[in-house]
Amino acid sequence: MSERVGYRGRPGLAQALAAVRADDTLVVGKFDRLTRSVSDARHIGRWLTVRQQTHRGQQHRSGERTIADLAELFSGSRATVYRVLERRQSAHAPSRFGGL
Repeated sequence: MSERVGYRGRPGLAQALAAVRADDTLVVGKFDRLTRSVSDARHIGRWLTVRQQTHRGQQHRSGERTIADLAELFSGSRATVYRVLERRQSAHAPSRFGGL
């Protein structure tokens, strides 16, 4: 996990990001303490976003959250939530062409 996100050699950051749960807010006193470059910031942001979207999708599939609940949590529209859920579902769907 740490190699994909780009915080090699930073075990404290790896531990902090691993401890972040879906509904948590990670507070950092200074931005340069979180990331060493813009590229690292993008990787961390994408990883956290994908992780959050995956968790929200699981909540919806289990019936724990409605589309309206998710729209409120994401501070977005219902259409956006439907689009995100559809995108996540199609990304995990098996290929019609046997993996080609």
